[in-house]
Amino acid sequence: MKEPSPPFELLNWQTWFIEMITHEPKTSMNECMQSPTRFPSAKTNVLEYNQLSSSQRMEIYCRDYWCRLTSILSENFPFVLRLVSEKTFYSSIAIPYLKMHPHHDPSLGQLGASLPLWIEKNYRGAEKELICAAGYIDHAYRTIFSLPRLSSGAKDSRSLYLQPFVLLLNTSGDLLLLRENLLKEKPAHWESNPRPRVDDQPHYFMLFRDPQDLLFTQEISHAHFMLLSAFQKGLSYEHTHLFFRNKCHPSLVDLLSIQETLDEWNALELFTDEKYEQA
Repeated sequence: MKEPSPPFELLNWQTWFIEMITHEPKTSMNECMQSPTRFPSAKTNVLEYNQLSSSQRMEIYCRDYWCRLTSILSENFPFVLRLVSEKTFYSSIAIPYLKMHPHHDPSLGQLGASLPLWIEKNYRGAEKELICAAGYIDHAYRTIFSLPRLSSGAKDSRSLYLQPFVLLLNTSGDLLLLRENLLKEKPAHWESNPRPRVDDQPHYFMLFRDPQDLLFTQEISHAHFMLLSAFQKGLSYEHTHLFFRNKCHPSLVDLLSIQETLDEWNALELFTDEKYEQA
């Protein structure tokens, strides 16, 4: 059955309203009153109420909309929020990001999907490398449950790939432990207290969902990280030994029980024979 189309007047009003509330909010109502062209057709589309003009009511809607968006960004990126403070997050990350990438989608599910890349290219604050890494880590935790589970791959497949829900992270310092510790306290706590120290050594992690769709985080060796990265592009079981001979120091190959590791990953259903193309 075909869904009825909305009335033309309602559709026009909704289109106008969405365009208006995506305007950056003014700092005061007086500033709003001095900008009669800020919300064109406000008098026609929004009724005055008590002492509030049509434009002032639109300014309130606009502020609520932006507060909602920035609040969702802070919820989606809690590690970043605690590293930079709430004031810096809103003024130097959330608001500038939303100015550059206005959110016009009625759904908020994808809000902030490009924020880690934005931080990498545009953030100018202190500890940029750390903040950038935190953005990608937050994004990984946020998206891992929305990634599909493809059919499991057989050992004799010509090419095996990592399941989309297997995410690899390479960090300078144990940033996943730092994230875990920071999230134990509210953001304001870390504005007046020193954060836990982390080492400066490279760490490698695998985030994945097990067959029951429970989330696991596992620290892995550099060699395992390289092998899993190869499976992301496609690799067969029979070529794993060749991969290690070409990519790793011979002493590493002697220390690694490759077959046992592959069997363990296969039991966790981390492989598929389908190549995933993310939209």
